[in-house]
Amino acid sequence: MRALDRGEVSVVTRNGIPVGELRPARRRFVSRDVLIETLKSAPEIEPGRFRADVDAALDQDIEPHARALRTHPPRRRDCSIRRWSWR
Repeated sequence: MRALDRGEVSVVTRNGIPVGELRPARRRFVSRDVLIETLKSAPEIEPGRFRADVDAALDQDIEPHARALRTHPPRRRDCSIRRWSWR
């Protein structure tokens, strides 16, 4: 495990035959300075155009589709809820 902490890769063998590798986990944290530097070269986003692109690609209607209702009819909700007590 100390080798993994140092960033080393270990080969796992079975009867002398390599069967896998142990690698250090990817770093998930990115410092604010690195993020800001990276985003400096990113293209500028125009909010109106972005919204139009999203609306064109996704259906954001809150009503369910008729096809979805045909394949998955609404379930009956007539079951009762039991309340448990540890007393």
